[in-house]
Amino acid sequence: NKLNESIHKEQINDFIKTHSFNFNEIRSNITFPTAFDNGISATWESLNQTYIKNNGEVTRPKQGENNVNVTLKATFTKGNVSQTAEYTAVVLAELNDNEALEYDLANLNLNGNLNNLRSDLTLPTSTSEGTIITWSSSNKDFISDNGNLLQLSPSGSGKKTVTMTATGYRKHLKKTKDFQINIAEDENYDSYLFVYF
Repeated sequence: NKLNESIHKEQINDFIKTHSFNFNEIRSNITFPTAFDNGISATWESLNQTYIKNNGEVTRPKQGENNVNVTLKATFTKGNVSQTAEYTAVVLAELNDNEALEYDLANLNLNGNLNNLRSDLTLPTSTSEGTIITWSSSNKDFISDNGNLLQLSPSGSGKKTVTMTATGYRKHLKKTKDFQINIAEDENYDSYLFVYF
């Protein structure tokens, strides 16, 4: 009915106004969002199939070429009402090996409470530009090379500092990045025991 259609149209227009999509630095294939709140769905079309296919498959410009802007057309639908909107995606040219290695290490991060560690670390081994990462621990009594926390810092000794070193490999190039990890002190619960009579 007409009332529903006008409500749907308004919902889609509001949705388009209030939702933005970040296609600013495309380095790999895109998964286009197709379902949203309010029962709105979307189909996507790329206006430059050379760099982005309709299924989100990306082909980057070759090293040394310019980045390419691609217009993406989204059709948002609810009920019998559809509305289109256009977005610009920036497909980044491939980096040379040195740039790719620099980028990957600069963007390499560890998650978790690195200043008061009480659990294993998850160590990333792959990156968006394809650099291979290996890890080593400066103190394998406390953290293994694969990020397992083997023991807490002994009670009364303060936090134990361990350096985790990431080494990025790319063809003949190699570069490292250090992360300082402070391992939490083992709280000696024996001293908190109360005896009840």
